[in-house]
Amino acid sequence: MPRPELYDVPMTDIRPLLPSKREDDANTIYAHTSTDLVVGTIMTINVPRGVRYILAQAIDQNIRYVISGSVCDPSQTSGFQLVAGNDPLAISVLGGQTVDFIAEAAGARLEMQFCQ
Repeated sequence: MPRPELYDVPMTDIRPLLPSKREDDANTIYAHTSTDLVVGTIMTINVPRGVRYILAQAIDQNIRYVISGSVCDPSQTSGFQLVAGNDPLAISVLGGQTVDFIAEAAGARLEMQFCQ
């Protein structure tokens, strides 16, 4: 015979028992960064745990990028391209990956924010 107390508990009383995100992953807000890139120099970022995508935008000059696991480094002519002046792009990533960025020309600035 079922125990009546299991059926008499209001829903609000059992919600804390349901699985949830880890405390350190919940509601994490990452700072927006703005970085001037140097032509010919790769800037590598490490993706924090829990991040699902990066919002990235090129300002003034185009920027190339590759995600870890790529067979090549980005160059001024290879890799995915962030076009200067376009809206921010959501780049899908996993925590623990790296993303390499390089400027196509002098004066490139990368606007970036990690998102969950």
